[in-house]
Amino acid sequence: MAGRFSLSEHALADLALVLVTLIASLGWFFSSEALTGMPPLLFIALRFLFSGLLLLMLGWRGLRGRSRRELLAIVPAGLAFAGGMMCWILGLQYSTHMGIGAFILSLNFLLVPLLGLLFGERPGLMHWLALPVALVGVACLLLEDGFVFGPGEFYIALSALLFALFLNLNSTAARRIPALGLVAVQQLMVAVVVLPLSLLFEGQGMTASLAVWGWLMASVLLSTSGRFVLQTWAQGRTSASNVALILVLEPVWVALLGLFWLGQGMSMLQLLGCALIFSAVLLGRSKAILVRMRAVPARSTRQPV
Repeated sequence: MAGRFSLSEHALADLALVLVTLIASLGWFFSSEALTGMPPLLFIALRFLFSGLLLLMLGWRGLRGRSRRELLAIVPAGLAFAGGMMCWILGLQYSTHMGIGAFILSLNFLLVPLLGLLFGERPGLMHWLALPVALVGVACLLLEDGFVFGPGEFYIALSALLFALFLNLNSTAARRIPALGLVAVQQLMVAVVVLPLSLLFEGQGMTASLAVWGWLMASVLLSTSGRFVLQTWAQGRTSASNVALILVLEPVWVALLGLFWLGQGMSMLQLLGCALIFSAVLLGRSKAILVRMRAVPARSTRQPV
């Protein structure tokens, strides 16, 4: 299968995936700007309502003819994804440093095989070796001014756990239902779950300015719908090993953009922590990357943030 795609197609797809990670990191900042005039739960509900409807128009054919059992398999994963997105947006609202939050969120890659124990999976040696490295990295992030684990870090860590649960639950449904239709339904589930909570707990706290609506639509069109469509296109034209390596760049972009966009620098200890977490994620995924280097490129089930 190595000759299935030309070199230029591989290169273009890899560049597209780098762009995907950049768009994903911009989503943190689009969301942060929208939160200046919109309650967090309302924002995330509207973001995924609009994006889910858009993707449903593109992928509804993939849901036709599916059995009730296949469609019901989407529900548990969709609920985990909704919980993860809700915790992520609350973490973003309360977080004091976006780059640190992004590296904490990237720990979901290491949590996936651990939660896989509940589903009969066994983590490999590399995952067990990566865990202490990641823990030391987290300690470096939180020990800069004494041990500080505020609400922002708590919510983002909880979202990482829920995203890891989502990826485990989603594996069965992803093998049976085309990606666009599957993700459209899961995104709509976020709106169904979160919108009532927003109405119940947030009331009428929105500032309906054009700027806020602009940031919301940027989140919908670029960092949610557009990102997923581009990622799906690119993953069909490059190797799975490239995908696994490139997509871990997202927290690096967030940290760099945080420096230039918000002036959020890091101390040497925090930079060391980020480097350790990044290394741990690569170490934890190294076996999968090596195994997939000879495999046929496959679509990812990773959800856009």
